[in-house]
Amino acid sequence: KEQPEADQAIDNQNEQFEADSKNLRNLYNWVLMTWDKHEPFLVQLGFAPKINRPGSGQPDVPAGFNKQWADPELKLSWETCQNTTSYQLVYSEDNEIWEDLFTGNETSFTYSPPEGKRTYRIRARNAKGYSDWSEVLEFTKPGDAE
Repeated sequence: KEQPEADQAIDNQNEQFEADSKNLRNLYNWVLMTWDKHEPFLVQLGFAPKINRPGSGQPDVPAGFNKQWADPELKLSWETCQNTTSYQLVYSEDNEIWEDLFTGNETSFTYSPPEGKRTYRIRARNAKGYSDWSEVLEFTKPGDAE
C-alpha cells in the first residue's frame, strides 16, 4: 500500500538531485570562467580557482589572439602553444554567460557572426589541464547599431 508513495518520493528526490546538480555544475563553470584574483570571497562559497603552476604541465595562454573581418566572415586566430592538444574558443553577448564556439587543434576559426556585439576569448588544453583565458576581443559587425 505504501510502495507507490515511496516510489514517488524517490522519483521526486532524484529529480531534485538532478536539477540541483545541473545548477551547481553551471555555477561552478561560471566561477571557473570568470574567476578573478580580486574575487577571494568565492573561496568562502566553497570554490577555489585552479591555479596553473609553472612546470606543472598546463599549456601557456595562447598569444597573438586577434580578429580579421572580411565581409561576411570573421576570422579569429592565435599562435600555436607548446604542449597543446586543443583550444577552446568561447563567446559572450553580455560578458557574463560564455558559450562554446569552437574546440579543436587548429589555430584559427572563421565564421559568419550574427548581428550584434560579441566578445571572444580562448584558452589552450592538454592532458594536464587548461591554460588561463586570453584577453577578451570585442567585435561588432560593421553596419550594426550599437
